Amino acid sequence: MNLKNMMAVSGVMSASVMFAATPVVSDVDMTQADNSRSVTISYRLTGAPAVVTLDVETNGPNGWVSIGGEHIQRVSGDVWKKVSGKETYSMVWRPDLDWPDHVVPEGGARAKVTAWALDNTPKYMVVDITEGAPVNPEKVRYYPEEEFLPGGLLKNPDYRTTSIVMRRIPAAGVEWTMGSVDEAGRREINEMSHKARLDDDYYMGVFEITQKQWLLVTGYNKSHFSRGNGLNDMRPAEYICYNEIRLVCGKDVSSNQLYVEDSTANYPAAPHPDSFLGKLRDRTGLAFDLPSEAQWEFSARAGNGEWHWGDGSLYTGEYSCTNHPGRYQRNGGTISPNWAEPPPDCDETMGTAFVGTYKQNNWGLFDCHGNV
Repeated sequence: MNLKNMMAVSGVMSASVMFAATPVVSDVDMTQADNSRSVTISYRLTGAPAVVTLDVETNGPNGWVSIGGEHIQRVSGDVWKKVSGKETYSMVWRPDLDWPDHVVPEGGARAKVTAWALDNTPKYMVVDITEGAPVNPEKVRYYPEEEFLPGGLLKNPDYRTTSIVMRRIPAAGVEWTMGSVDEAGRREINEMSHKARLDDDYYMGVFEITQKQWLLVTGYNKSHFSRGNGLNDMRPAEYICYNEIRLVCGKDVSSNQLYVEDSTANYPAAPHPDSFLGKLRDRTGLAFDLPSEAQWEFSARAGNGEWHWGDGSLYTGEYSCTNHPGRYQRNGGTISPNWAEPPPDCDETMGTAFVGTYKQNNWGLFDCHGNV
């Protein structure tokens, strides 16, 4: 996959893909040995490389139906990733852990193995950002829907600390209205409504980049809203500048001002290798970057009309609006089950919310309108 114009600090990434051969799966076989709790699934694949995903179906009164992605999570082997180089592939599933207390008669279940061309990869991409060998295919996983994410998107803290979850945005060739609605306060010069079109699909970060993720990549965390004792891990990274994200900068001791050491990495050129994005690219082998304004706006609106929110509605300016997919000044605090401290009052001392605290937009993206 050839990724470009991908996310960064606001939790956004995009990825364009090159054309690839059409992969074909055949000879799928699912077996369970006597006295074994494991199920082995094998398949043949032509047209590799390809990304491979799995579903399991049962034969009910109305035909074959999926048992649900939340029941197909403990699977290892040649699945959820790009595979190539072999004639026959296999994976092992543990239904005793994923789908306990279910007994299926012989012939009552089947494995559905899907091969995705590299120019049409699955909806969700999960990238492990812990240290390790760069360009390691095991660090990038793909899933067809949110329900397949191991542990659950909001229940598994890895997705907001040691991994980055990306969602594919169906943007290629879609004409849409970009810019501000006609309302009081609009800056007409640079916010006029106009038609826009993006050439490619791209991947966007589901969450804002968190303080833990920033720390893993850069080795430091200078966020203002940091409460220590691990309570800051899933809060958004902030108090950072463009130069730290994409260029590389130092600080003049006498003036206490940041300065750019190398301006050749200015957008749209590749980020400086010592910047956050440069280090993230080196660690993962993916072309992470900041989104363009059009990519961000299309994603935030989730393809819906001219209004502010991804469900197509207009912000009313009310004091509390927690059912909307975003965070703005004084709209309430953070509570369990997202492990944040409940605020004593709605003032600036409560800090930022954990990413993912508020409602997703219609494409499953959180905090598109900010959280700082």
